Amino acid sequence: AGAAELARRGVRPLVIVAPWPRLPRCEALVARLRADRGIETRARSAAALKEATSWLRGGGWVIVLVDSASPSRPGRRAVPFGDTPIAAPDGLVRWAARQGAALVAAEAEGRTFRLRTIRPPSAPRRLPPEEVQSASDEVVHGLREVLLRRPEAWAWVQPLALLALAVGLGACAVPEPLPPLPLDPERWRADVDDFVWTGALGTGTARLTARSARVRLVGSSVVGAFEELEIVLDSSAAQSGTILAGSARGTLPEGPLTLQEVRWDVGGLGGSLPRLIWTERGRWSCGGCSLEELAARLGAPTP
Repeated sequence: AGAAELARRGVRPLVIVAPWPRLPRCEALVARLRADRGIETRARSAAALKEATSWLRGGGWVIVLVDSASPSRPGRRAVPFGDTPIAAPDGLVRWAARQGAALVAAEAEGRTFRLRTIRPPSAPRRLPPEEVQSASDEVVHGLREVLLRRPEAWAWVQPLALLALAVGLGACAVPEPLPPLPLDPERWRADVDDFVWTGALGTGTARLTARSARVRLVGSSVVGAFEELEIVLDSSAAQSGTILAGSARGTLPEGPLTLQEVRWDVGGLGGSLPRLIWTERGRWSCGGCSLEELAARLGAPTP
């Protein structure tokens, strides 16, 4: 769909894809569908890379699906992506730099299509390893952010492809995996060890870590239960410090987030509370005491 949008915008796209040796009819069908939309397709190979180099030098665009590369082959660097790691596109970054080509991440969500330039075009050169890794990680990071916002747009692809390959189907009439994965992101729940969240908290910023969490994504918010928390308040604020809690339930970042068995050390003052709540208005409360009283107890200014 992204390549078709580029073709619609007047760009000549050439797509480099992994070969489908056990799905020849599917491969041929997808190639025809691409060709009908002005997209050229080549299976990944040395010959395809040579043709792609000429294509770039002729002003065309080359598209590679970076999430399809296996990290298990020698010489590849594994990076986290969805439920399994993928190979970092280091070779792609090096190759683009040698051609002087721009490196662009294309992100599609529904009818929205964005192009984000990672590296602008420049004189052809060999990049040092640290620049290769930095640009490669930035590409994967941008795509991972899209995946985390809309897991239903990607997560069904891998089990479906594995099922098709396992049964050796030669056609595209692939049965749906059972049970079907939910398409609504609010129904996706995750059990997470060593949970980390960093963001705005009131008028400052904070870093929240938890030994474990059971969470789901609702819009741009994280909702769930957390165990053994530590909240480190921004050290650049007028008052900084640490709040510990045995457990918590609620929503990040807007709240309310209710912490149980609280211990705190803020601005050099320490103490404990049975319960502390971060409300949606960005204020701490303690289930009955006034905000002014709580701020005085914590030795911190009122947000």
